Amino acid sequence: MKNLLQTCLLIFLLSSCTEKSKNNQEAAKTVDDIAQSALLCAPEVTDKAWYTSGKKAPFFKGLEGIHFPISTKNVETQRYFDQGLMLSFGFNHAEAGRSF
Repeated sequence: MKNLLQTCLLIFLLSSCTEKSKNNQEAAKTVDDIAQSALLCAPEVTDKAWYTSGKKAPFFKGLEGIHFPISTKNVETQRYFDQGLMLSFGFNHAEAGRSF
């Protein structure tokens, strides 16, 4: 009687494990489908697109903390350079590149 109970319990546990793995595979397919559809509707954002657009980088408020003089007479160029330094020190390298 004890062996029969253990065997039934073992069969029950094994069948529930396979059922969960099937559910997990179905859920994984659903998550992959959602991720794939999200990628298809996301806008393309690349640095190449920005650099070829001819746009100027914006000036951000609150980034006037660093001034490193460079050999230019152009005030706007100096301001962009200082902003680029501040952004690069803040690890925003993509935006710093646009300022430089």
